[in-house]
Amino acid sequence: MNWFLIIVAVLVVGITIMVNIRLLKVYLDPEEKHHGGGYFPKFVIVMGLSGAAFISLLLPFDVANKKDPTIRNDTGGGLDLELLWQMTLWAVLGMVIVVLPFALYYYEAWDPDSEGATITREYTEGGDSQFSIIGRQITSGICWTLATIIIFAGMLLICYYAAGIDEALLPYTALKCSGQEVQLESCPRLANISSCTDVDSASYAVQCVSTTGTLHVKVSLFVATVAVLTCVGWVLFVVFGGVGLASLPLDMAYSFIENKLVSMTREDFAAERERIKHETRELLGLSERILEKLKTNKSQQKKVTALQVSVEKLEKEHRRNQAYNKKSEFAKLTSPFIIYGRLLLAMFCAAWSIMWLVHIIVNNTLDVHPVLNNLFIALDSAFSLLGVITYMSFSFYLLWATVNGCLHVGMNFLVFTIHPMKPGSTLLSSFIFNTILILLASVACVSFCAMSFRQYAANTVVDTLYASYVSKMKYLSYVMEYLQYGLLGFAALSLCWYSLKGPKSLKQLLEEQDDD
Repeated sequence: MNWFLIIVAVLVVGITIMVNIRLLKVYLDPEEKHHGGGYFPKFVIVMGLSGAAFISLLLPFDVANKKDPTIRNDTGGGLDLELLWQMTLWAVLGMVIVVLPFALYYYEAWDPDSEGATITREYTEGGDSQFSIIGRQITSGICWTLATIIIFAGMLLICYYAAGIDEALLPYTALKCSGQEVQLESCPRLANISSCTDVDSASYAVQCVSTTGTLHVKVSLFVATVAVLTCVGWVLFVVFGGVGLASLPLDMAYSFIENKLVSMTREDFAAERERIKHETRELLGLSERILEKLKTNKSQQKKVTALQVSVEKLEKEHRRNQAYNKKSEFAKLTSPFIIYGRLLLAMFCAAWSIMWLVHIIVNNTLDVHPVLNNLFIALDSAFSLLGVITYMSFSFYLLWATVNGCLHVGMNFLVFTIHPMKPGSTLLSSFIFNTILILLASVACVSFCAMSFRQYAANTVVDTLYASYVSKMKYLSYVMEYLQYGLLGFAALSLCWYSLKGPKSLKQLLEEQDDD
């Protein structure tokens, strides 16, 4: 048994959980930190986000543990990765259709007006005890969770018995050979001859005939469940992954530009404060004009959305000024290590996104060169763990880009907002909803990595699961093959959109209002 792998796994689990706890604290609304239906929803959020990270980090762990087929009786890392993959994927399924939906419905049934009651026989204003309130939350959570389970089970049964995911279609080539005595000089002219030998002055020809076919292999319930989970996740992964591969480097670059080092004198600070006051008054006037038009039943949704964008921008500028006000006259807004660290991170994200897109085009769609597979193999030849570490960085970066895409699509979907996640103002319901989406997309992300790096990850458990079974199922093979074109399309559109699009300035907003 490889104790080094076990120690690394324990450390990674601990670090991942701590990072997700920090993420929850940063994004969660302050009013939700002490209320919001207790600690249960917060606990399952941390576990859900950690599960998405675990399943992605299990890929390089599988590669490091794989057996070497060129060495007889090689046991690899000595760990049962097949059991570990089954436990992880079953846990993800349980989180997606049981735990997280229950937490979401339990939270949605929570009544903020009853928060003053304690867990005693004390009654709220409505006449209900705290016990009955919690009972209603649990009852609502159980009922809606059972409905979710029934829907997924029905979809699984339909796919298993009607859509052909109960078996994998494995192509094969059979070779049938037979030998016959012939004249040596006539051997080269015979059809389907694979070899000619001369034994004791007699010539023998080995004639082989190859036939091709398809082997129908029944799959287990686990494989079929993973296939359905992967198919649902692919719909989300194509959108989130494509958007994230383009938006993540741009987000890092914009973060550097917006927070670059700036020196401000006290006079500059005072002038900036007066400018913010002036823009605040204009926004108040704009909101009053919108309210007046709402009284006449005129649609003002577009202007309300634009007003929200301007208010958020102004609040951000105000927070930056407040942060500067706490420092001395010659102080900087933040540490130069953090500022230029953002620049280095932007460069890293840009490089990894470009290499991912090149690999998808050249290896996955055109199939002309293995690209990153050769890189990982070469790095492993130089140092045994260097290729695994690089492979881990690419698989985890793809998950990071997928999460980033989920945040972008959730915050700005066409003209309305769906469960937005913003630092310091995210509701628990939005957090739980996005955690479900991220978990589903992470399963598809793992399948995409397994298919993209088949040469490097050969002889691993995940390669057998996805390359030998899931990708060979009827209809699902087309989903995994052709939806990656959609991934490239979303990446191209997102690159153009986020490069050219920017929030409208206050001046443009006021001009539009005046035109109306």
